[in-house]
Amino acid sequence: MDVYSYISTSCGWFLRVNIARLPRLVVLALLSLPVAGCVGPNDGLIGGRLSWFQYVSGHDMARSCARSSLERYRLIFNAEYTKQVRTYDILQNGAGARLNARVFRGSVTVDAAFSSAVQGLVGRGGARELDGPDYAAFKRTIASAEPYLGDGPVFLRSDSYYWVVLKCDAGRLVARAFTGPPAALEGLAFRRFLLDRDPTGVPVRVQRPVPADELTGFGRVYSAIEAETVDRAEGRGGPLFQFRYQDGQVGVLGG
Repeated sequence: MDVYSYISTSCGWFLRVNIARLPRLVVLALLSLPVAGCVGPNDGLIGGRLSWFQYVSGHDMARSCARSSLERYRLIFNAEYTKQVRTYDILQNGAGARLNARVFRGSVTVDAAFSSAVQGLVGRGGARELDGPDYAAFKRTIASAEPYLGDGPVFLRSDSYYWVVLKCDAGRLVARAFTGPPAALEGLAFRRFLLDRDPTGVPVRVQRPVPADELTGFGRVYSAIEAETVDRAEGRGGPLFQFRYQDGQVGVLGG
C-alpha cells in the first residue's frame, strides 16, 4: 500500500514522497540536503531534480536582483518535464548580453529507487554573445509577449507545456507565465528569437496533446496529479509536480 508523507527540506519547501517505496537511506538523504544543492537546474543526482523548484521560482535571481543593477533574464520552456526542458539565462554585458542555454530531460523520480536518476540531468549546454541590437531586439520580444490565459492565476504542470520568464526589474524579480495550445506558444516572438540563436544544437520538442491540458484547460484550474498522465498510465512513471503563477510570482505546488 502506498504511504505518502511530506518532508521539509533545507531548500525551504515540502516534498511529497512515497515512504512505502522509498529506501530509508534515500529518505535520510532528502532530509539532509545541503543548501548548496538548491541552485541551478541540473546539479547532480538528487540536487538536479530538487533544485529545479527554486530555479523556476527564481530564488537565486531574487537575491542577485537586489544586489546588482545589471539586467538579467531567465526563460524556461517545459516541454513535458520527462521529455525536454530548455533553459536560457541572459545577463547584460555592456550594451549587449551573454546567453547561456541548456537542454535536458528530467528523469529523477522521488517515489522510486533512483535506478536511473542521473540519466538526462546533464543534458547539453552552450553559450553565445548577443550584441547591442540583438539584445535590444530580444527585450522587445519580451515586452510584446501576451499570455494566452492573461495574468493568472495559472497552474503549470510538469507533464504539460509552458514558458516561464523571469526578469530583474528595478532591483526586484518579476515573473511571467505562458501556456496554451501550440499556436499560442509557437507564436511567441521570444521563442522564435531564442530558437534562432540557440547554441545547443538540440531541436525543440514539438508540442502534442496531453491529458493535463484537458483536465485543467491549459492551467485555468488546479488538478491533483494522478495516474491519468500518459507516462504513468503506460507504466513508465515520471517526476510529476506543478507550479502556480500569480501576481508576478511562481510558487511550488504538490501533486
